Amino acid sequence: MDNRTNFVKVENLAVGLTGDQLFKLFEPYGDILEITALSPTSVVVTYMRRSSVDSCVMLTNNQPVIGNSRLRVESFYPKQDPSFNSSSVLQGLGRNIGINEFNYDPSSFVPWQGETSNCKPAVAQPSGASTATSSLSAAQIRNIVIGGPYSNLLGTYCTPWTIPSPGEDIPDCSICLDVLGQRSSYNIYSDQLRSLTLVDCKHTLHQSCVEKLIAQSPSQFLQCPECRKIYGTRTGTRPISGTISHTVLNISLPGHPNSRTFQLTFNFTAGIQGPEHPNPGKHYSASNFPRQAYLPDSPEGLKALHGIYLAWENRLMFTVGQSVTTLQVIYTLYNT
Repeated sequence: MDNRTNFVKVENLAVGLTGDQLFKLFEPYGDILEITALSPTSVVVTYMRRSSVDSCVMLTNNQPVIGNSRLRVESFYPKQDPSFNSSSVLQGLGRNIGINEFNYDPSSFVPWQGETSNCKPAVAQPSGASTATSSLSAAQIRNIVIGGPYSNLLGTYCTPWTIPSPGEDIPDCSICLDVLGQRSSYNIYSDQLRSLTLVDCKHTLHQSCVEKLIAQSPSQFLQCPECRKIYGTRTGTRPISGTISHTVLNISLPGHPNSRTFQLTFNFTAGIQGPEHPNPGKHYSASNFPRQAYLPDSPEGLKALHGIYLAWENRLMFTVGQSVTTLQVIYTLYNT
């Protein structure tokens, strides 16, 4: 038996969806030939290509829809349905398969009103014919939930990317350098097959790539790899045993003859590595501390001083690692 089919059966739909709304739900997976109502909450979608059925079943099943109901989606074989011999609806499925240049008109969808209401055959539209569009967006038709392990961060600072219209260039993801999505495979509702647009800088990345980027960071923040803009609060791995202080010296730094000098002092003591460090539970040393740094007492120097204190509070100034000069296994380093 051929286990491939052009039909997808969708159950547990919200009651009252229009043909335009259903078209927007299922068109991302491939060219639709028909949408036929089987009941008030179920339809059969007929695709031009069988590969579209596989994509629809894999990517759409169990995704949230309007009213918080969840779709049940499966490949459908009309002739294997027990009611096929007595159902004119099932017997009429697939009438548009093989018609070249067919263009489905969502306005031709007939909602379920009983067995006889769905016997009207769809009229083939010539290639390029306009189709009716709903005033509702895809996001309004179906709740787009950004899931995954970093859903809070991504849901706050990202929106689902909208695939360009046919003929427009599709940009590459700046992390993996692969295209952001193709109409045949891209799914705005799938965490792993969706791209996300950052809300401020508008750069777009694969969600799966963004998740890997966040996973490599010591804290949950997102930095755009193109423009370096930071979303969320970036924190580092500075050992908590350190201290910072500064004083003002009545001397001038080279190049700043009319300014006094800020002297910053950083101090650390040896300690135990935390879970954010390379070897949790092991000792680290703190050689050659305290250390000093100098800034001019000028508007620019004062701004830099505030930035240093902010970086210190966010644990960005130092980290635990291996010294390349002393070859000690554990050493307190500047965190670049």
